[in-house]
Amino acid sequence: YNLTKLTGEALCLALNNETVRIARLSNVTDVNPKSHLFLPTIVRNALEKRSIDLSLTPDSAKDYILLEDVVDALVKIARGGAHRIYNVASG
Repeated sequence: YNLTKLTGEALCLALNNETVRIARLSNVTDVNPKSHLFLPTIVRNALEKRSIDLSLTPDSAKDYILLEDVVDALVKIARGGAHRIYNVASG
């Protein structure tokens, strides 16, 4: 997966086209109470069971961004981006 991402970025940067942009996304999530993905499951369990079991080490960390915010950011980058690479929802 990482090699594929890096290869895609290298191909984009190799193009002689300054309008080509790279958007590096964090973990994209949406408000979907039926989803079995990590974050919606944590929220659902907190609401239903009144407990949160992360099953992660304390030093673990992830960035999340809502799908709606991703779409908004990508439109802004496409229409008026001044840089070639964007870290969307990083850190």
